[in-house]
Amino acid sequence: MELEPWFLALVLYLVAMLLFFVEIFVPSGGALLVGGLVCFVYSLYLFFSNGYILEGSTAVLFTVGYSVILVRFWVKKVKLTETLASSVATGEDVARAASLIGATGLTVTPLHPAGIAKINGSRFDVVTSGGYIEAGIEISVVEAAGNRIVVRRLNH
Repeated sequence: MELEPWFLALVLYLVAMLLFFVEIFVPSGGALLVGGLVCFVYSLYLFFSNGYILEGSTAVLFTVGYSVILVRFWVKKVKLTETLASSVATGEDVARAASLIGATGLTVTPLHPAGIAKINGSRFDVVTSGGYIEAGIEISVVEAAGNRIVVRRLNH
């Protein structure tokens, strides 16, 4: 029993649409997408080479709309609309570090270039903006990037 070309093209097309959908939920590294593209292209070849122009054109138009819907759904699923700065991924330590800019304190350990300093009564891991700073020296916070606190020696 030989399958009719239009039936095989339809089955391949439906498999392609299913693979595109599953790609959203299953981390395949793009293998499902590639498989879907192969099925899609071959189904179009079968449609157009056997004279099913209307069916092939309809498949192309439907796929464009379907792809737009899938991409919109995927963007919402993986939350590409949020930035790390505005999300809860910015933890308490990062917010606390940012509030220290301009604050002064004392080095607890030598900073070469990293060490520990006491700022506003709390101990923090800090790095210098350049050079070595001995223990017990007054420092000022000049930068906080994430939870990285950069300090410099105060000149008195």
